[in-house]
Order: sequence, then structure tokens, then C-alpha cells
Amino acid sequence: MPVHSQADVQFALDRAPRKGTVAVAWDRDGKARTGTLTLTEGWRRSDILWRPSLQGLVPSLPLYGEDLTAEEKKALGLSAEQLAFRQRNLVHSRAKAVGIRGGDIILGIDDRKLDGMDVGDFHVYIRRGYLVGDRVTINVLREGKRLNLPMTLP
Repeated sequence: MPVHSQADVQFALDRAPRKGTVAVAWDRDGKARTGTLTLTEGWRRSDILWRPSLQGLVPSLPLYGEDLTAEEKKALGLSAEQLAFRQRNLVHSRAKAVGIRGGDIILGIDDRKLDGMDVGDFHVYIRRGYLVGDRVTINVLREGKRLNLPMTLP
């Protein structure tokens, strides 16, 4: 793919694999050169929220609810700092499709310890750390049982 600007580089990288290598070629001082760009796992993860052209890559996790109080967390055996919010009864169709129910307690994603976050912080965390199409596991507490529900981020 010919590259004439930074926009061309971005266009090419948008189509690059999540992990692997990309052959590159360039001309310097009249000499043709080649190399390989190694793309390690997670190379796409960066804060792209400021770029309007990339908003289609930013996921929108369809989970909404109210944060639990410290007392409610304690009653469930959770630490007061742990992320925990109750999914509202009106469940988005994408969340419903993976098994989320109204009243579920959302504890996090991918078994990560997310202390000090409220539901708003959680949404920002998802938008900054994941991309549309990423496969994740939503960590849920339902009727005293912990569930891990797989989901592809929309």
C-alpha cells in the first residue's frame, strides 16, 4: 500500500492484524530498503477517544445501572472499593443475548480487579482499553453465584 502521509499509515495500520508482522518498504537517499514491523499482542490498545475518525473502533458496553453502596457490597462479601453495580431491569438486547439479566451485579470484565471505580469509570475503562470486536468475559454475580459471560464488544 503506497504511503504518502500519516493518514495513509493510519489507514494501513487499521487493516493490519491484531498480532503478527507487516512487511514494509521505503526509499531513503535513493536506496530501496525493506523491513518487518512486528505487531505484538495488544499493540492496538491506546487511548483513541480524541480521534473522531476512529470512533467506530471504540466499544460501547451495553450495561447500565446503579452502583452498590458500601453496605450492599459488604452484605455480598465484596470489598467496599470493588466495582459493583446492579444492572437495571431494562436490559439492552446485546447484553440480553449474552445472558445478562436485570438485577445482575456487574463486577467487572476479564477477571480484572477494578477497585475504586464506579459505573461511569467502568465505561471509560472499557472505551480506553478495548476495541470493537474484542472478545471479553463479563463478570457477574447472580443470586450469590459468580458467572462469566462471554461477549464480543459492540
